[in-house]
Amino acid sequence: MSGVRIWLLVTLFIFLLIFPWQITGLWRAAVRHIKGRKSLLSAWFAIVFAAVKIFLILLFMHKAELWSGTLDRFYLVGNPYQEEEYYVNLSQVYENTIHINGSLTTGVSRAFSSLLDKNPQVKTVILYSPGGLTSEGRKLYKIIDDNKLNTYVLKKCKSACTVAFIAGKERHISPKAELGFHQPSNPYLIERETSKQKLLRHIRKDKILFGQKGVNEEFINKVNQFKSSDMWNPSHQELLEYGVIHEVIDK
Repeated sequence: MSGVRIWLLVTLFIFLLIFPWQITGLWRAAVRHIKGRKSLLSAWFAIVFAAVKIFLILLFMHKAELWSGTLDRFYLVGNPYQEEEYYVNLSQVYENTIHINGSLTTGVSRAFSSLLDKNPQVKTVILYSPGGLTSEGRKLYKIIDDNKLNTYVLKKCKSACTVAFIAGKERHISPKAELGFHQPSNPYLIERETSKQKLLRHIRKDKILFGQKGVNEEFINKVNQFKSSDMWNPSHQELLEYGVIHEVIDK
């Protein structure tokens, strides 16, 4: 059984069985105490505590963007072809460099973070990916940004991969590299025909991420003219002019 399916079963077990059972039991006990006029203060405290607990859990999931990752995993369970392989390893050619190859599917950011923790001397990330999950691209962005790493593309980096790439302190590509952009998306949102409001929220998030890295707003607006089913492959000159990359170099 794949990691995604195990994760889903555990999630369903906790949120559909354990968590409701705990809250229901707590609520019934509090109601009995109130009806019996026994320890009214503690009963009302239990009810308030349960309500606050639910609120804090939902708030945490929202702030940590766990909803996006959760929806991605639900989608993957029904679409195993999306669960493609990825490779995260130290470069055997370039010093202080990590390679991320393959689709940005569930777990790639965790594997990258783990390898980086064991190799704090790493300064550069080389990306080679056709894209993948929006949630994983944003997690990679945070790790790369927090550690002030440089990013480099030898061949191609498209869709969610560009979110990870743009996090680089210094962003370089090879003369043969190709970057591909379109509106932010994730598989669940596409399949479920998400409302325009939700799509706009995703667009705003990526605008912030790209803007923080000095990318020209005109470029960001142009990217969002391309739907998730399309792809814009700007020239190297455009990438330089809009501040997407710092230099074209051949390592």
